[in-house]
Amino acid sequence: MLYVDDIQANLMLFEASFNEKYEVLLAESGKKALEILNENDVHVIVSDQNMPGMTGNELLEVVTKDHPDVMRFMITAYTDYETVVEAINKGHLFGFFNKPYNIDDVKHSIDNSLEVRNLRIKNREMIKKLEKANELMHELDRTKTRFLTSITDEIRTPINKIMTAVHMIKDKIDSKELTELLNLLDVSVKRLEGFSDAAKHLVRLNEQNFKPDVSEISLTEIIEIGVIERGNILNTGKIELQIENSSANSIVRGEYDMVQASFSAMLGFIIDHTSENSKITLGSNQANGNVSLRILSNGIDYSEKEKTDLRSLSAHEGTPADIDFRIELVLSREIMKAHQGKLVFIEEDDYKGFAMIFPSE
Repeated sequence: MLYVDDIQANLMLFEASFNEKYEVLLAESGKKALEILNENDVHVIVSDQNMPGMTGNELLEVVTKDHPDVMRFMITAYTDYETVVEAINKGHLFGFFNKPYNIDDVKHSIDNSLEVRNLRIKNREMIKKLEKANELMHELDRTKTRFLTSITDEIRTPINKIMTAVHMIKDKIDSKELTELLNLLDVSVKRLEGFSDAAKHLVRLNEQNFKPDVSEISLTEIIEIGVIERGNILNTGKIELQIENSSANSIVRGEYDMVQASFSAMLGFIIDHTSENSKITLGSNQANGNVSLRILSNGIDYSEKEKTDLRSLSAHEGTPADIDFRIELVLSREIMKAHQGKLVFIEEDDYKGFAMIFPSE
């Protein structure tokens, strides 16, 4: 943390107040502050306003342009609202303090600003990874254009939620509100990570001469792992989960990570479309020489258009560009195709869902 003030006594007092918790750097002028910023990894700057040569406003305006990741605060002995407004507009302040300042209030504001800074950096890193994955996707066959557009659109939604939350954090520096916003960010980032994993699998599936790394897989284990991964969402959505007595010999051959990704994608899709106080049933069985893994819900009400699209997708009719779909559906279908199986849309009485059907050895 860098503190800037032209009065030596103020510098010494600030350092004594905060050096136990933060590494405090000191500058007696705006010029010196800029030199320190160029030579050190500064996370937070707190600047006095009224200084000779370069005011706090002028300094923070430069910091905004040259060091945008540094969280900026102003401290002043005067109740000068025009100065504060100018600082907010030009220096994009995270906050300001009046002298004499309260040490605990300053620490609380600085800690909140560091949370926001870390989130900004993590979000930027996540966006770069997603952009890289998206670039790889655009190198696939031209017939996947609609599919790639769908991925891009779905990635944009959680990214926008993250950015909205960051802007809200800037305006509301309250610990309770900060916790709620961080929870929102956590959910959105997990969604982004899911898209990143899906893109990784889809890139592999579209490689020339791709063949799964085959081993024996227990569908019972696939179900258990999938339920553990989605447990928090199920509890939040007040959805009852029922695991049917599965066939003891529900063993298939395939690449474990891809089969798990296919089931997890389908379970997530069904959960997202299931209303509260409904039931989802899971189970595997053997019939007609095939092994199937079923996910059904009694809380889904698809339109006729949606049903038609789902039947077309699972029947492998046409190309993905001909219908509306989500990335989870395409990922699961392509994984099943790679395993000489298929994804089938099911309607049984009040239940709707999917079956992942594997050829029996």
